[in-house]
Amino acid sequence: MHKRHETVKGGYLMIPMVKFGIFSEDHEMHFAYLLKQIDDVKNRIMVWADFITNNHIRQHKITISHTDHDMLSITLDLVFSSPLELEKNAVQNEIGKILDLLQADGSTVSCCLILHC
Repeated sequence: MHKRHETVKGGYLMIPMVKFGIFSEDHEMHFAYLLKQIDDVKNRIMVWADFITNNHIRQHKITISHTDHDMLSITLDLVFSSPLELEKNAVQNEIGKILDLLQADGSTVSCCLILHC
């Protein structure tokens, strides 16, 4: 598909959502630390909820990260405004718009992209 520069209609973008900082077997904590972490997680989740609403993301799913069980990942279902040529710069430009918005909200920008026809 890449060599033939075929087009794609959208894809799935998986992004680290929030790290709890509490689910480690060798990590002892006190209530003050636990309450702070939970407040931080709640605030981060609220930022994500606002992002999903404000950017009209039609579907998403939240899962435990497969690389870090102390973290949640969010997968966004992306639908491009028009079919996108499967070419590096075109894909980077389209995904860059979303990553720029996330970065402006203070989110991490490491991600995984899966395109679909």
